[in-house]
Amino acid sequence: MSAEPLVIIFDFDGTLYEAEEHFDTYADLLARSLDPGARQRMLEAWRRVRSGPHPLRVGRAYDPGRDWILDVSPADDRVLGVVTFDGTPVPEPRWCRAYDARDGAPGGGLPPGVIPVGDLWPLAVCLFLRFGGHPEAVDAAFRATRRYMLDGAFDPRPVPGIRQRLDDLRRQGHTLIMATNTPEPEAAPLLRRLGLDGAFDQVVYGARKPDGLRRLLLHLLEERGLPPQRIICVGDNYRNDVRPGWELACRTVFIDRYRQEAAPATVRVSGSQEALAWLAGAAAAPHRGRSSGGNSAGPV
Repeated sequence: MSAEPLVIIFDFDGTLYEAEEHFDTYADLLARSLDPGARQRMLEAWRRVRSGPHPLRVGRAYDPGRDWILDVSPADDRVLGVVTFDGTPVPEPRWCRAYDARDGAPGGGLPPGVIPVGDLWPLAVCLFLRFGGHPEAVDAAFRATRRYMLDGAFDPRPVPGIRQRLDDLRRQGHTLIMATNTPEPEAAPLLRRLGLDGAFDQVVYGARKPDGLRRLLLHLLEERGLPPQRIICVGDNYRNDVRPGWELACRTVFIDRYRQEAAPATVRVSGSQEALAWLAGAAAAPHRGRSSGGNSAGPV
């Protein structure tokens, strides 16, 4: 039995390259708009958050209005618990009253104004807001960071052998899509620098994930009639890149760099090379069903 053609949807940042040094640049650029005292406190907090265990981390959410950190269910954003920035638990009756429901916002989902921390980009923003930053400065710092990432001094650490892996998948008849929330003027030059220009059948810039990914998946499922087992979503931001596919019964590859063990996925891997190796196996083998949890990489 030969493998059926797949549609594989890749994230960009943290999936097609592995550098993380640019996040320090982003935090520094955000901090520059603060007064000197706040700038120092923010960067000290950034180093603490980046270097070791801290209540504010990837997989959680931050309420800048209350300076609370929310432990949320990766599957549906239900609020499971709340702590202050220093880790002191907030009594459940208090945060239930604040959010007007045990499960967060009415109908589920994050409470209004709460920032999901899916990767290190919003983590830097959370700290910036905590120390008095203005939201208007965020976009300028992001664009400046993207310009820095195109400088020859920045090493994006492309995934070894990735172009060959992608070309092999396309030669086997599989369709490759890249979907990124970054606008084209910032993302396309880095894609070219990585040597991945032309590697995908379709590139979606400014995708507005997770909702944009969900719309793309529904188009594939409902308008093109693809069965969900022939679609694979790959990414390192669970909420944006993986959960929409999991909810629609597609296969998912979660690049779990920050140990979010509770996040359900077809397969969980520790890095992009491991994800590509799993995809090579999946692309060459008949489908054998959907995993019920986030297992480590193994046979398809």
